[in-house]
Amino acid sequence: MEYVESSVLSQSSAQDQMDFARMQQQLVEANKEIADLQSQIQWLERSYE
Repeated sequence: MEYVESSVLSQSSAQDQMDFARMQQQLVEANKEIADLQSQIQWLERSYE
């Protein structure tokens, strides 16, 4: 029984690590998009001055 529980925990931990890595990548991409949008806003604000 311990082997099964250990295996399940190991699989769960591996899945958690993959989920965490995926979330980190999504955060990096979101931050890039935010920076791009901020740049676009600044450009638009300058064209109205």
